[in-house]
Amino acid sequence: TKLIVQLQDKPEIERLISIINLGICTALESGVLTLEEAESYLYNPYTIEQLEKLGVAQKLIDLVHLGTELEDIKSLLPDKLDSSIEEIKVETIEFLKSLNSNSSNRFPKKKWVQV
Repeated sequence: TKLIVQLQDKPEIERLISIINLGICTALESGVLTLEEAESYLYNPYTIEQLEKLGVAQKLIDLVHLGTELEDIKSLLPDKLDSSIEEIKVETIEFLKSLNSNSSNRFPKKKWVQV
């Protein structure tokens, strides 16, 4: 089984990555996703490298990078883990709001899921 997600421009990519980031933060907060799973999905150097190649906003790259630091926070400052996840969530919402205010069309231009 294979799922292909295809988006045509940077604003669409930035919106989807932001939405995924919010979902991961919510799942981490709820305990339905582990940090290891979050790292596998989004919070890893490969994803950051790909986002840089796509030329997405540095703020979004920084937010994903903050996610890569959660494992260190968990092991070194476990009492700060929840607030660190909340910080990523809040900053991602602010980033998403800025995208929404800069875009006249917030919906993907084409259907973006293929099977």
